[in-house]
Amino acid sequence: MIQIISKSVFDSADRLRAGYGEQGARNAHARLGKVWDKHAASVTFSHRASNNQWRRNNEYASSQLSFKHGYLFDGGGALESELSFSRVDLQLPGSMGDAEFADYLATGRQTDTKDAWKNSARDSKIIFFNTRWEGEVGEWRFKPRLFATHWSHFHPVTGVINVSENNLLYGVDLEGDRSHQLFGPASLVMGVTARRDSSLDAEKYEYADVVTGWGGRISSTLSDRQGALLEEQDTINTLFGVYALESLKPVENLTLDLSVRYDRSMFDIDTMEYGSYSYSTGTYIAGSGASSVNQDYNLWSLSAGAAYALNPTWTLFANVAQSDQVPSSQEIESNTGLQASTARNVELGVKARLRGWQLDASAYWTKVSDEIVSVLDNGQTVFQNAGGTRKLGVELAGEWRPLEGLSLGGSWTYSDITFDSFNEVISSVNYDRSGNRLPYVPLQQYGLWAAYEHASGWSGRVRAQSWGKYWMDNANSEQYGGYDFVTHVDVGYKTGIHRFNLNVENLFDKRYAIEATKDSRGTRAYSGAAPRSVMAYWTVDLEG
Repeated sequence: MIQIISKSVFDSADRLRAGYGEQGARNAHARLGKVWDKHAASVTFSHRASNNQWRRNNEYASSQLSFKHGYLFDGGGALESELSFSRVDLQLPGSMGDAEFADYLATGRQTDTKDAWKNSARDSKIIFFNTRWEGEVGEWRFKPRLFATHWSHFHPVTGVINVSENNLLYGVDLEGDRSHQLFGPASLVMGVTARRDSSLDAEKYEYADVVTGWGGRISSTLSDRQGALLEEQDTINTLFGVYALESLKPVENLTLDLSVRYDRSMFDIDTMEYGSYSYSTGTYIAGSGASSVNQDYNLWSLSAGAAYALNPTWTLFANVAQSDQVPSSQEIESNTGLQASTARNVELGVKARLRGWQLDASAYWTKVSDEIVSVLDNGQTVFQNAGGTRKLGVELAGEWRPLEGLSLGGSWTYSDITFDSFNEVISSVNYDRSGNRLPYVPLQQYGLWAAYEHASGWSGRVRAQSWGKYWMDNANSEQYGGYDFVTHVDVGYKTGIHRFNLNVENLFDKRYAIEATKDSRGTRAYSGAAPRSVMAYWTVDLEG
């Protein structure tokens, strides 16, 4: 089942929007369309950009232009198609070490990175097409879809410059559903899917302009100019799948959902390595020549869920599921022995809905075997299968509407995630991490929000998010303290077809790390949060 989120061309609501803010932030969006008796067409353009002066090498710009067409058949079916063009230019600032992070905490600015790779980026060009027909044939409603994406990117990263011009993802999803009787009212969804994701003639290059130190170790790049060719690679991932979902209502107030899905995922990776970057010496060395990886995975997903309405206010629900997760091509390239992980999950919960308030509460237990985890070894990220992980969690969310137009809400998440068994391999040495908590996952996350809308057109919303402390590495050698009540505010006014909004992110200009890690050699890395930023928007809602 392929999910592509896109506004229907038959939706006649057009819109113009413009925004400008601090850090050189710009935002523009326009959607214009027309609906006739049988045809519909629309064109959408959007542009976002930011200079991000608070951090070095962090400019961002993206533009997208899309065309949509729709046709209504006499028999009641509809055909919708979309063609879009995108360009994204993203500079990557790199992480901070202890010294750079201390400067950031003092000044709110990141002027350097601890890494030698000063010119990292990801620049992409994307062409996307999809077409979907939806209509009824007898008792069935069918939703066949074709989709294709061609993209290229220029991606300087640690040690190498990735250049990939010939990437193509295409596939088909054939879905059908019908209502029927099985112990009462029931519905069945069935489908097959096929997808091919290919990256041909992908290349890796040396950095041409570098500064070297003792032993020839690269200490800094001076540009993203390409040097000698290091590697050529073809990667093809082919997937075939079949799925079914049955929804039953055997007794009043009880709904049962049963689903099954099977996928076969096949990887073919052919590499010619002329040279490579050595993380241990910090230099370019001779490559290992030709290699080929062929890995196939059989993936199953099974689930059973039940929901029982005690009354119009309270509903109980329960879910039991098992699913396999395939590694990515990058993970397989890092470790050709990776196995697909398998997660078994049990969830119990309750929902409540009343006119003045609502509540969602759930608790879950998940056991994952062969979980794919990352290991940071001397700046290099490698992937391994853990023997198993255990996840226990609770999620609470609620909303209260004490007055007309006023709503107050909050959420709390508790996540206790540990390695049941895991031997972390670092420089060919095994380290037992069993019983440790997974890194970068706080035990608690919580947030509060309030929103108000007045009949005069004024509105406002304030929200605050907090992350608890978490371990920075698999060894659980050090914790980062997280952050408390980072606050965002939005104030708006609507008159006629016009809307005006003022958005303030990180209202109190808090300085903290959105991610803090530690590698196997004890080197810390931090990604700093953006400073307070103010952005103003003007939106015009047009009639189609």
